[in-house]
Amino acid sequence: MTNINTNELPDKNDVAQRHYDLAMRYHNGDGVPLDCKEALKNLLIAGEAGHVGAQYQLGEYYSEGYGDTEIDMPLALRWYEKAAAQGNGDAQASLGSCYMEGDGVEKNINKGLQLLQSGMEKGSVLGLTFWATELLSGRFVHQNSEEAIRLLHIAIEKGGEDVGLAQFGLGISYQMGHGVEQNLDKAAELLTAATEKMTIGAQKGNRSKQSALGISYLNGLGVPEDAAEAVKWFRLAADRGDAISQVELGQCYLGGTGVSEDPTEAFKWFQKAALQGKDDGQFWLGLCYLSGIGISEDFTEAARWFLASAEQGNAAAQLHLGRCYLNGIGVSEDITEAVIWFYKAAEQGDAESQVSMGFAYLGGSGVSQDEHEAAEWFFRAAEQGDPNGQVQLGYCYLNGTGVSQNPSEAFQWFNKAAEQGHAEGENVLGLCYLNGNGVMQNNMRGVMWCRKAAEQGFAPAQNNMAYFCSEGIGGSKNMQDAVSWWRLAADQGDADAQYMLGICYMEGTGVPKNPAEANKWIRLAAEQGHENALETLKS
Repeated sequence: MTNINTNELPDKNDVAQRHYDLAMRYHNGDGVPLDCKEALKNLLIAGEAGHVGAQYQLGEYYSEGYGDTEIDMPLALRWYEKAAAQGNGDAQASLGSCYMEGDGVEKNINKGLQLLQSGMEKGSVLGLTFWATELLSGRFVHQNSEEAIRLLHIAIEKGGEDVGLAQFGLGISYQMGHGVEQNLDKAAELLTAATEKMTIGAQKGNRSKQSALGISYLNGLGVPEDAAEAVKWFRLAADRGDAISQVELGQCYLGGTGVSEDPTEAFKWFQKAALQGKDDGQFWLGLCYLSGIGISEDFTEAARWFLASAEQGNAAAQLHLGRCYLNGIGVSEDITEAVIWFYKAAEQGDAESQVSMGFAYLGGSGVSQDEHEAAEWFFRAAEQGDPNGQVQLGYCYLNGTGVSQNPSEAFQWFNKAAEQGHAEGENVLGLCYLNGNGVMQNNMRGVMWCRKAAEQGFAPAQNNMAYFCSEGIGGSKNMQDAVSWWRLAADQGDADAQYMLGICYMEGTGVPKNPAEANKWIRLAAEQGHENALETLKS
């Protein structure tokens, strides 16, 4: 019997390490042809032997589909969990991301955050990047832009295959001035470097990086803007089940971006993402049903998909679901329920929902009336640059609603909205100039701003322009022009304009007398409860 010297047997860990090293050489094309199939074969040997790095990479292969690897999220999660249990920070971060997004597993924000934080604390590039993303957004942790920027810098210094994500995040921060002083040159440098890294992964078949590359081409981030190239990468990832790309591809078909406009195709891709549980896909599918895009209009289905998305925390869906409850669209009208959903979205910083909360408190709809609280919500929206919020806050200051009356402050907020081309803001700014509210009276400037609003089709401004023309305010009196403006407003259902147009036909002012036309327009105004019109019909 031959005696075997066990000291001469290859150590199991050494064998696993050799297979892992060989796998990564094939994965990167390092001294051997790039071959993801060979890489996967060696990773499986190393992973089964307990090599933590191989277990993490196996999670990546089955999650992202390197080479021609078939996407298998349950298998990917099993490998991530093995590596995470051994303390691998990248695996913890990737697993955390799956829980955050509900990718292959039931969404669990708390568990996802715990795993992301653990990955970050271990110095994982992915952990640092994902945690920084949460700090920047403030969705589920307290917003801390400065700390996020610090973590992204650390991730970039570490380098590696996934550093492109950190470069991308930091590049966007420099571009937008979030957490750092805006620096477009630095942003361009980082975004270009990020795109180069993501291209390498995308060409290997990584579907997440294909999706990210599509976004870069769509928006010209680090590469020349190229919608057709964006669609190419979105399609590659979407065909392999990447929900983000399915939503992006749906939007491209919806808007004819990089492809011919095709609402039916848009609906198809939104539905694919929605059925995977992607909240953005569910939201867009709800919009399709709401507006009959690529499918027959179905308000009940719209509300159902908005609810599915809203329950995942999608602010846009929460806003639309609130509107459904407010107006009884696809659900029974329920003002209290509407406010609940508006509040959820508003707390996430959605400006439109903040304005809706302002109106709720202003009118005591679904909540106790509270003018101070209304003004506070309008302020939160206005501070974000939302023109509706700016106009409503302006009214608060103009009338002393929930704040001390301050016409000058009102003028400033109306001006901010008007400078964005907001029609109501332009109209009320014009009236401020005409009446000297918060600014020195200036009829010419007042008429100019009202005209801007009227030319956008804003009926109250068209009505104002008719009055100015009829009275010669800001110019010569011209009844023909007055009639033209009243007609434009009347055609939109403005009761004041309908009444005045009727009077013009009755008296032959600016138009030939026409009793039938006069009666028609005055009756239309009366049907809306216009008091003068009702009195005129009685006489």
